[in-house]
Amino acid sequence: DKFDGSKRGDRTELIIPSACIEDGVLTIESDMATHGVVVAIYDSSNALVYTSVSEIESRTHEFVVGTLPAGDYTLDVQVGDTLASGDFTIL
Repeated sequence: DKFDGSKRGDRTELIIPSACIEDGVLTIESDMATHGVVVAIYDSSNALVYTSVSEIESRTHEFVVGTLPAGDYTLDVQVGDTLASGDFTIL
């Protein structure tokens, strides 16, 4: 557990996930077990290209997004009331 006591009360800090996409599989990892993880991927024109919900209780959630065309995307990950968003590029 890499969080010290001073950060325990900061819920956002505690569950902000990290994400990676490889071979058509999006992996979301968080520092504590979560469920009801909602992911959405938008393309550069802000069109929704993928969305899914993981209901399992786990620190790691995998989503098979398949092959996305080359381009710029935005990933939204929602866990409870916390929304994390980030941009990524597929070459």
